[in-house]
Amino acid sequence: QISHTLRCLNRWGLLSAYEDKVNRYNYSFCQSLINGKNKEDKRVFDPQIKLDIFFQKFPLLKKNQSNLLIIDQFEELLTAERFDYEFKKDFLKQLTQVYAGNKLWILFIIREDSLPDLEKYKYFMPNHATNRYRLELLDLYGACQVIDSTTREINEKIDPDALALILKDLQEASTDETLKGNVDKYQIISPFFLQILCHQLWEKRKSKKGLNLNDIEIFIKKSNLKKERPGKLTHIALERFYSTLVKQVSKNKDEEYKLRRWLQNNLIKNDKHRIPVIKTDNIGIANKKLKWLEKGHLLVSNASRYELAHDKLIDVIVSNNTRWYGTNLDDMQMRILQFQKNKKLTISGNILKSEIQQLKDQMSQDGLDDEQTTYLRECEALNEKQLKRKEEKKRKAFVLQGFLIFSVIIALIFALLSSYGKKLQREKN
Repeated sequence: QISHTLRCLNRWGLLSAYEDKVNRYNYSFCQSLINGKNKEDKRVFDPQIKLDIFFQKFPLLKKNQSNLLIIDQFEELLTAERFDYEFKKDFLKQLTQVYAGNKLWILFIIREDSLPDLEKYKYFMPNHATNRYRLELLDLYGACQVIDSTTREINEKIDPDALALILKDLQEASTDETLKGNVDKYQIISPFFLQILCHQLWEKRKSKKGLNLNDIEIFIKKSNLKKERPGKLTHIALERFYSTLVKQVSKNKDEEYKLRRWLQNNLIKNDKHRIPVIKTDNIGIANKKLKWLEKGHLLVSNASRYELAHDKLIDVIVSNNTRWYGTNLDDMQMRILQFQKNKKLTISGNILKSEIQQLKDQMSQDGLDDEQTTYLRECEALNEKQLKRKEEKKRKAFVLQGFLIFSVIIALIFALLSSYGKKLQREKN
């Protein structure tokens, strides 16, 4: 946000005039509040504005009512421009003044490893940043409370056996691969998995009131996932979450295929590791679709890049894509996929010629994407090699045939000469 702010200031010609006076943290904070309230809000304010005046001009806080202001990733203030001490101190002082003059709670969220950096700033913060709460990982007891209290809020019931099965499955799915042998020791639950699994089960349940074991059994049967695996229930829910979301943002099967390929090729490396993709105009997929996927919590993003929301989505995307390809793609598309994966063609003869002709026809009608173009080039190159091999074989066969005929003629001549020599010898005798 700060770097984006500086670019905007520079573009508007404001930075040079205010570079010694503008508190970039104030400006960035105010701009974030306006954008967070309404992204379409294009109101401009003085870059030198003080926070108390900002809140007067832009009434974001409700009067006669308590307000909660959440400042997430607060460690970025501490790590950006480490020697910019005076501006940071001034920003925190102004924030404390706003806190004191309004019915306002402020929740600072900061990584634990950045707490030492906070020490020299805490005296300028509300209550000297002494009211602290350490947010632990979600355990089995906490997950049980979350599910139970949520069902009570909506006047529903969840069967105790069904709840136990859900928690056991979530624990297996949330535990790291290296700890699978000691699952019982690590009672960690992923909130991401919990939300998706419970939402999917609730959406697909047959019971009119609550959730029971029968609903879970039907949920598993409908998935057609026969292979047993730790956290099977969660894996099914994640696959449904992924396939439903991808289908929603695609108009047809061709678009869905391209989107699935893009996600697997650009956000996953070697089907094992999550990698980010830089935001550019030619990113390879429509930005509107990526925003929908981000809104659906499949992707997360910042000012410069997109990436998957969770590492465990890697296995989900790869396995679901594989099954979808087997059901929805024709033979040629499957061969293109195999070529992309193995970088090797395994077809020949009439199939190869038919593939080339089919791709050329498609190119003249609808055009080809990058994968199809590469595949066509490789097919043509392989076809040329095979034709050259055939010609070479024909030439060798012709040479061998000529050599054999020549050998037979020589053998006949030797046989005739030998016969004639023997005849002369007999006559001489």
